[in-house]
Amino acid sequence: MPAPNPVVDKHLLAKELRRLREERGLTQQEVAEGLRWTREKVGRIETAATSVSTVDLRRLLAQYEVTDEQSVEEFERRAVAAQRPGWNEYKGLLPVRYLTYLGFEEVATTMRQYHLSLIPGLLQTRAYMREILTHVSEISPRDVRRLIEARTRRQELLTAERRPIFKIIIDEAVLRRAVGSNRAWQDQLEHLQKVNQLDGVNLMVLPFAVGPHPGLKGAFNLLTFEDAPYDDLLYMENSEGDRIDRDDDDVNAEYLQIFEELESKSLDGQAFDDFISKIAASFT
Repeated sequence: MPAPNPVVDKHLLAKELRRLREERGLTQQEVAEGLRWTREKVGRIETAATSVSTVDLRRLLAQYEVTDEQSVEEFERRAVAAQRPGWNEYKGLLPVRYLTYLGFEEVATTMRQYHLSLIPGLLQTRAYMREILTHVSEISPRDVRRLIEARTRRQELLTAERRPIFKIIIDEAVLRRAVGSNRAWQDQLEHLQKVNQLDGVNLMVLPFAVGPHPGLKGAFNLLTFEDAPYDDLLYMENSEGDRIDRDDDDVNAEYLQIFEELESKSLDGQAFDDFISKIAASFT
């Protein structure tokens, strides 16, 4: 079955090539020497850090004794598909690891997010986006337009036919910090209530009253997959940069536990809606 997007194609191809090498008991260095490549080149291909050309792909497959033409053609199809633009059209504007995250976001079974400083991108109004990109990220007007375009496109996932279950926790501090005019902020709060009515969306607020909690270490996004050949993916971003964990079961399990703890202390359903309404009323 074709992979659903270029990011996923690229990572599945890399995973399969690594599996073929390991099944034949070869090291990256041995493959590199046999093809007169560097070990680093083999490593970049196997970690999806770079795309593989169809010429290089055929050489790799020959090294792994994959000669059946139908199998070779399927590998080539995936290699070509992996080079489609997809989210890469925003490369240079968005971090490379984030582009990877966006690709896997589209095929996740469940998305769990915790945010303690900003409204998450999936839930932002265009006015909120513009204020944050201009005054926090200090981005040029031209790039602001493109990033708003990217975030708006990403929000289509909320109503896509194939979409994850969304569990998103927002810290009370985010809701108390107005962004833009009073009217714009009310619109943002009302937008949260509307999104929370969508099928498969559960928005929650973590109130100040819970006191210190493990979420104070920082915001995070955790994607999980069922019945799919993908590893769970943890994405975190802060002032020092971004980070992805895809194959560290201990780390992913730790953050799943953190999320479940925060979820147990959060307000959802009608309690969430009432909480938002009360805050919105204070900005009239």
